[in-house]
Amino acid sequence: MTILDDLGSIIDIERTELWFSSVYLGNLRLSIWEVGEDTGKLGDAANRLADEYTQISELLFKELAQWLPRLVYFGVMAIMVFQILRGWRAVYGMELIR
Repeated sequence: MTILDDLGSIIDIERTELWFSSVYLGNLRLSIWEVGEDTGKLGDAANRLADEYTQISELLFKELAQWLPRLVYFGVMAIMVFQILRGWRAVYGMELIR
């Protein structure tokens, strides 16, 4: 077994776990709610779910704060490249080879 085979098996395991967790987490939240109803501690279950959603939203906002400036900078860079090429075309024309 080579290193690439090991890496491929790791990637497959991660994909399987991601798929499983995306399907399973919906059922897990529902089961937490049902257990809270059955035990009479619905408030505690709701607080637990609220904490989970708080952590998820904090993670998403952190990622948004990290990637939004990069996307804005990329947009500004694309506009600058477009303007430079437009200026070059205005000065030198479209004919590159005569």
